[in-house]
Amino acid sequence: FHSTKPTATAGEEVGVAVPGLRAEQVHRGMVLSTGGRIGVVTWFQAKVVMRQVVNGIRRGYEALCVVHTATFRARLHRIVKRKTKSTGDVWEESPSMLTTGDMAIVEFTLEKRQVLQPVAECPGLGSFALLDDGRTVAVGLVLQVESQAPGGTAAPAPARAPGRR
Repeated sequence: FHSTKPTATAGEEVGVAVPGLRAEQVHRGMVLSTGGRIGVVTWFQAKVVMRQVVNGIRRGYEALCVVHTATFRARLHRIVKRKTKSTGDVWEESPSMLTTGDMAIVEFTLEKRQVLQPVAECPGLGSFALLDDGRTVAVGLVLQVESQAPGGTAAPAPARAPGRR
């Protein structure tokens, strides 16, 4: 692990020394980037597969979202559409609930801004799992991100880095 490399690519875990930055200023879930700023988001749209849902989940459901090393709370804002075993390849628009085995396009809002990217741009920051009581409720891929919540309300700047608090 303690080898020197001239470059690193997205998704690799590396140790770096940044002049002027102390070790206690670095927190789990922080993202290092170059060539422009990675945006922080308060809303994202994703494709999810429901795994272990005890009761159906509806709008307003909140779970722990895990993206690479970051963990944060995500609230289900809207269920756009879903496919079930009974509907086959037919998408059901605006369903009221999701259950085990469903595949869906959903929208989440975040209480605090987080670093996320669409999976097509960065697989490491675009894949996630939703946990509830230690169970994996769903796995998903980020399709779109916005730095503002739907309705135009801008999120305040985070007091600390994104990730575990």
